[in-house]
Amino acid sequence: MKELEKNQFLEFLKEINPEKIIYISPEDFPDFTENLSERIQEVAFKRGKSETGAIILDESFLVIPPFPVEKTFEGDSTYLFDLLKRNYTLAVILLRLGEYSLGVFDGDDLVVHKTGTQFISAKIRAGGQSAARFSRVREGQINDFFKKVCSQVKEKILPWKDKIDFVFFGGDSKVVKSFINFCEHMKDLESKIMSRVLNARHMKLETLKNILNEVWKFRIYET
Repeated sequence: MKELEKNQFLEFLKEINPEKIIYISPEDFPDFTENLSERIQEVAFKRGKSETGAIILDESFLVIPPFPVEKTFEGDSTYLFDLLKRNYTLAVILLRLGEYSLGVFDGDDLVVHKTGTQFISAKIRAGGQSAARFSRVREGQINDFFKKVCSQVKEKILPWKDKIDFVFFGGDSKVVKSFINFCEHMKDLESKIMSRVLNARHMKLETLKNILNEVWKFRIYET
């Protein structure tokens, strides 16, 4: 499996120039591949469910796109290039303990954003009453941090909720899961949250500005 950014994927398409393209919606993948070659089936069922469906190129490559395929059909590249040209409105929340960067993209433009940090004590391994007390202090720090980020979700992202197509998280997947459960405002965006957690090491504004390269990655499986 290899991952390609949007421009790299466009070059890949030019290189292979596929004649037969099968688009498979999330609801139909991977079951629909039972109608295709054994190799495609093997790769598809090994890959498992995909929240964005899949695209089969000449039954030689299985592509997991960054955004959902809306229907299952066989066609040419017209629909694929339409997907590549779309300007989505996206909320992106990058999160690790003690640091965050979030914002809304209207197409390629970052229209609102907020980045911040907060001190959170490191874990300690020692036991006893002092460790339990320290653990409670640390838990309080985490809650305060989550409250801060949640308030920024309300202020920066919720005003866009009716226009937002998808919500992406990046950073530490465990922290992301805890935050989604903690922040009541995420319920307003629940149906738009993508399960894929973006690769982001530093929660800085510069990272956020460049995150669309990560959002738009295509996963390619050769069959």
